[in-house]
Amino acid sequence: ATSSPTAIQDTVAPTGAFTINNAAANTNSTGVTLNFSGVSSDVTQVQTANGDSVFGTNQTYSSSYSYTLPNTQGTRTVQVKLIDGAGNISGIISDAIILDSVNPVIETYTLDNIRISPEASVGIKDTASFDLAFSEAVTADFDILNSSGITVKDVYGPTSVTNPQTKTWDGKDNSGAYVSGGIYTIRIVITDPA
Repeated sequence: ATSSPTAIQDTVAPTGAFTINNAAANTNSTGVTLNFSGVSSDVTQVQTANGDSVFGTNQTYSSSYSYTLPNTQGTRTVQVKLIDGAGNISGIISDAIILDSVNPVIETYTLDNIRISPEASVGIKDTASFDLAFSEAVTADFDILNSSGITVKDVYGPTSVTNPQTKTWDGKDNSGAYVSGGIYTIRIVITDPA
């Protein structure tokens, strides 16, 4: 008796998932990494699209895949189809990330007094008030430094703000003691989520 080979027909679509930059919420670069997980073992190729369901040519599958987002600020969606060795194609899987490659800026900065004399009553103001506004929600750190560059007063931060309330400096350091006379510098460091 002879036996003949039996053909096995594979009609099962592959499955899997991916995240952009290991599920980061934001990026400041168009170059990202698609990190795949739970992908069917017989997947050999992928197709990608920029959230518009217009898929490009087949690319060799890799569990970590470099991808370039369109250079448009805001939420960017990436769509993927997985393709197995038998040519079965998965449904569309997708993930999104916010592209923000524009640096935040200080839009408003107002200082009401550039010279204060909190301990002396010589007609000079006792406090200085600062009013700030930023171009977007940022983490801001606002300090007053002495002439040696050492922080004497943490005005606020780091904290998440867009338009913080006006802050006032009374000439005191972080311990509540008056600082000595001299020139003091305001340092404002802002960072956006990307």
